[in-house]
Amino acid sequence: MKRTPATFVSNGREYVALSNVTHLTGIAAHIVTDAVSTGYVTVRQFNGCKVISLADVFRMLDYKVGGEA
Repeated sequence: MKRTPATFVSNGREYVALSNVTHLTGIAAHIVTDAVSTGYVTVRQFNGCKVISLADVFRMLDYKVGGEA
């Protein structure tokens, strides 16, 4: 598996640093903030780093499309 900065795997799940989601996906920061504050995605903390699962990143892409449509 290719490793990229701010991503890692734990227990078979891939995670992305919350601070890096906007850079990886192009989603605006306010959309990420809205998704987190409404509970649409689950934020976890590993070794002081706030992360979300890659599956939640894809859910946020759907959230973005649904919000702008």
